[in-house]
Amino acid sequence: MLLDTVRNTIQTHNLIEKGDKVVCAVSGGADSVCLLHALLNLRSEYQLTIYAANVNHLIRGEESDYDSDFVKRICKAADVELFYREYDVPKLSKELKMGTEECARMVRYEFFEEISRNLEGAKIATAHNLNDNAETVLFRLIRGSSAEGLC
Repeated sequence: MLLDTVRNTIQTHNLIEKGDKVVCAVSGGADSVCLLHALLNLRSEYQLTIYAANVNHLIRGEESDYDSDFVKRICKAADVELFYREYDVPKLSKELKMGTEECARMVRYEFFEEISRNLEGAKIATAHNLNDNAETVLFRLIRGSSAEGLC
């Protein structure tokens, strides 16, 4: 049932085409792990090449390390290439005089876009729930998206 919902969303919004490369942002949380599993289940149907990306923001100490280790184990078990990066977000946010969450979001999306460029335009998949929608709209608005891009 969940897979049908994901498939319908992909088709309704033309998110993925056959043969695409997709970088799945995986934090280690339930939403992103679920997205990765859904994409892996759709891999053969859409002839996808799936990659994963994980950012350790070094905000929560050992918890952050545990989440990243969990993502590394999932990717290894699923034979998915993982792109991993650490950022000292608490230090960087002070240097840049910005909020911790804003800084974390900035470095995360810059990393995802870098991977996409290096993979010659791979699509980026992020797991958002309803609580994330306001953040997404603001992020896209700040970046200068059109009305269509805000949706």
